[in-house]
Amino acid sequence: MLRFAALCLILALALPGAAFAQSNLEDGVHALFIGHSFFIPVAKSFDQKARESGFASHRSEMVFASGARGAPGSLWRDGEKREQIESRLQSGSVELLGMTSFGRIRSSYEDYQQWIDLALKHNPRASFFIGHSWTAGGPRIDTERFDQRIRETGEQLYQVVTRLRQEYAGTAIYFINYGVTASGMKARFEAGELEDIESLVGRDREALCVDGLMGHGGPMLTEVSALSWLSILYGVDVEDLDSGPYSASDVQEIVAEVVAYNRSFDGDYPER
Repeated sequence: MLRFAALCLILALALPGAAFAQSNLEDGVHALFIGHSFFIPVAKSFDQKARESGFASHRSEMVFASGARGAPGSLWRDGEKREQIESRLQSGSVELLGMTSFGRIRSSYEDYQQWIDLALKHNPRASFFIGHSWTAGGPRIDTERFDQRIRETGEQLYQVVTRLRQEYAGTAIYFINYGVTASGMKARFEAGELEDIESLVGRDREALCVDGLMGHGGPMLTEVSALSWLSILYGVDVEDLDSGPYSASDVQEIVAEVVAYNRSFDGDYPER
């Protein structure tokens, strides 16, 4: 895995700034993120970092549901959550609707289609973002197997994204497998190459995950994942990213690897 990471870094650094030049969201947008605890904390960190980075047009809202209830199909079937989300979409001001999936439960084409149709009804120029997180139980799983699961489930979800892009050819649908941030950082920690992390599990800033059973992201994992969103969605050059309190670790290198891996998922996005 480390050899693959090194290759990703070479590919990333070979391209100017390692940013996604095709993204049409560079000015910042009004975003609505809906999902669970492996998605919404990253969205909150992204929101903060976008504002700190000077994206004057950026604004975001969130609707949270825990576990499988945060998957798009579950949110659609939950009358209360659906009403919360639709009430925000009805304003017509939401320019980016962000969704996720849940573990090995494959969110179907129809699950995303329902939300896309609803959002486009209220704003025909809306864009969409589907983010794939790391799988649950990371601290308990062999790192190589953990990474393999994240990539396999991400590829499965990308097949749904590809079909959505074909059906909604005039609509921008972004996809990021930011889950590889977790497996990459775990591999670095085990190799003694993640200076800012002192433990795999814990409740302080020096822990990679906040719990051992599920493997929810600690502060650094959450923030580094958000930086990959900032680079891919808003086009921020990797070398311009602020490492924040994690200056002892090469955060830019970690993000560059995540960005490079996600290049194969990039799309030909229509103008907003």
